Amino acid sequence: MRWPRPKSLHGFLLLGLAIIALPLLLAMLNATVQMRRLTLASQRLVIESVQTTRLTQSMFSRIASLDRAARLYRVMGSATVLAAYREHDAALGGALRELRGVLRGSAALAAVDAVERARQDVGAALQQPGDTDATQESGLLALADTAAHVAVLSNRQLDAE
Repeated sequence: MRWPRPKSLHGFLLLGLAIIALPLLLAMLNATVQMRRLTLASQRLVIESVQTTRLTQSMFSRIASLDRAARLYRVMGSATVLAAYREHDAALGGALRELRGVLRGSAALAAVDAVERARQDVGAALQQPGDTDATQESGLLALADTAAHVAVLSNRQLDAE
């Protein structure tokens, strides 16, 4: 079988131009598709970064509020302060649930679970009558430490992506 050949110089020039331009056109199309993928991945990463940062900051502010309410309740013993503590505790639980939905690594999820356990331990120490200042203080410190660990792990997740 014979390939059809151009019969004129003009036909040869057009064939040569097509042979040169076609791979370049395909490369440009491929680059466009890859840039689109990179753009979408970057947008997703920025959205997740903002959401994770917002939730982490919310977690820290809720822990600070929880700490203040627990210390105030330990001093005053008022029912209104205990109600405020419970509100802050519920808000922290909600922030942890949202953060659990954003994080994907098993270590980060385990750290969020550790914060949840520390939160429950502080609540249990607060409910116990008697001298539980040391228990409550160590629980609040553990809560802050595990929250800091969650922040480090979430930053690592974002850096890895």
